[in-house]
Amino acid sequence: MTTNSPQAPSFRAGSRTLSLVLDIGSDDVERRAATGRGEIGGRPQDPVPVAPLSTVSTQRPPRIGWVKLRGWRDLPGAQRSLTVSRKAGRWFVSVLCRIEAQDPQASTLPAIGIDRGVATAIATSDGRLLAGPNAYAAAQDRLAFLQRALARKMKGSSNGRKLKKKIAALHARVAAIRLDWLHKASTTIAKNHGAVVLEDLRTRAMSESAKGSVKAPGSNVAAKSGLNRSILDQGWGIFQTLLDYKLAGRTLSGALALVNPACTSQTCSCRRHKAADNRLRQDLFSCVACGHTEHADINAAKNILRQGMPSTPVEGGGCAPGEAGTILEIAA
Repeated sequence: MTTNSPQAPSFRAGSRTLSLVLDIGSDDVERRAATGRGEIGGRPQDPVPVAPLSTVSTQRPPRIGWVKLRGWRDLPGAQRSLTVSRKAGRWFVSVLCRIEAQDPQASTLPAIGIDRGVATAIATSDGRLLAGPNAYAAAQDRLAFLQRALARKMKGSSNGRKLKKKIAALHARVAAIRLDWLHKASTTIAKNHGAVVLEDLRTRAMSESAKGSVKAPGSNVAAKSGLNRSILDQGWGIFQTLLDYKLAGRTLSGALALVNPACTSQTCSCRRHKAADNRLRQDLFSCVACGHTEHADINAAKNILRQGMPSTPVEGGGCAPGEAGTILEIAA
């Protein structure tokens, strides 16, 4: 279990539903399911009657029996249901509880614009650059080694099944590292800003394959494939979802605004001059009209903020050359 639960509350009128994900002993449940003592079935949305998680860190799923929980914590409200699931050989308990939510007040914290990228995961309009973990890129060599080894195994063999479990566990670890970083980054931003402006990116369309078809083959397929992996590795869509509910769920309610991403990286944040020649390098923006120089992603973040919040003053809006920004790491 991560230290960021509750992970994704969905807000309702007058109340909210909270989901807590708890890790249970995988060996214990695996043994009971394998010996025929019960299987976990049914639709995920069906409520499961269970004992309340109030005084003990154990649960009794139907047809499985009592199991211990790791990462258990006191629930903030009345328990409604419990769902048991398995992922990459590990079993999890998702607890749904209901708590009364007070009407939030409007936040007085400053607004911020954010540019999401590949080389730099997050760039903010106040001059910060947040470097993502690039978890998939770090695990790519190991993953390729395991997949080549799996290709040489006989289909259905015991060694093949072991390798499949290792590959699944590695994918689950990559996803957990990415989600952990996104939770920490989005929480930091939501706590310190009352409004956040993002580009309305169509992540699914941007990460589609360029392979094409037999009659109309695509071009630069390998380069586009690498770009797709980098986009998905940054978790743009998850970051937007996390920011949305965290801003709305605080006592001082914030807001998430989405703007048109067209030309934000080619427009000068100082004089609004737009030209393709303003950005000749990945990380450097240099206006050909006024000479304004700044990190390209920070310049784009300022344009995003100005487009979403026209009345909000933008830091460093003068024509003096800007600093390149500061690389920040999210604390573990």
